[in-house]
Amino acid sequence: KDHVLELARGSRVPKDVPELVGLLNRAMPKELFDPNGHSMDTTYLDGDLRITRMTGSRFEGVRDIFIRRGSMEINPTASRKGSGGSDSGSGGGNEQ
Repeated sequence: KDHVLELARGSRVPKDVPELVGLLNRAMPKELFDPNGHSMDTTYLDGDLRITRMTGSRFEGVRDIFIRRGSMEINPTASRKGSGGSDSGSGGGNEQ
């Protein structure tokens, strides 16, 4: 079930294939659609998080962070209260 695409509530499957490809393209990092002259290395991987690094002239230094939906919350602008505080908020990056 890890490789099954499921629609969000209220979403519909487009009958027009170019429309479907456009929806997928807008939801994914652009560098995944331009394989010319670059490669992708997975720099970190666990059950909830994957970090990839791009190389090549166009995307050199680009990092993509994929977080499994519902596995963690990240809010880099939240401030910690005290030494044992925890961050709250919602995640960033690309969800899988």
